[in-house]
Amino acid sequence: VDANYTSRIAGIPSGQKTFRVWSERLGANYALSSEREVYANLSTGFRVPTATQLYGNTISPTGAVLPNPNLKPEESLNQEIGLRAKSELFGIALDMDVAAYQIDRKDFILNTGGQYSTPAVNTGIVDQYQNIGGVRNRGVELGVKTDAKQTWSGDIAYTYLNAVFTKNDNYC
Repeated sequence: VDANYTSRIAGIPSGQKTFRVWSERLGANYALSSEREVYANLSTGFRVPTATQLYGNTISPTGAVLPNPNLKPEESLNQEIGLRAKSELFGIALDMDVAAYQIDRKDFILNTGGQYSTPAVNTGIVDQYQNIGGVRNRGVELGVKTDAKQTWSGDIAYTYLNAVFTKNDNYC
């Protein structure tokens, strides 16, 4: 991924950075019956820093947020297992899906203001984008939908998410 940023504002630097990150995916489905199947996925992913995070200044409630041209991309390992089923309720055909997942991210990018502030020399606290460590998202997703080809259709979904920092670099 090439990130090119050309600033048209005086005092804001331009920059260019190349990120080389792989993303793979492996998945499997197993039909339990004609109306039910289990599935599992294992994949890796990444998110490169935005041009603003790398080269531009932004404003936050506590002041300016400085860019960081040394940011690394976030990398993730995604794991999911689920069940898909077809059913019927009051004569209405339903497609249902339930899945449990976990996403582990490293080099998570965060504005290091507030509790993650880094001390600046002679100027107090500075907000800046940093790779702060790791994050784990675990959760369950439930979904039910009807046939969209019908005159009336509907979808309903629910997600439970538990997100925690798994590794925090020490900030003052």
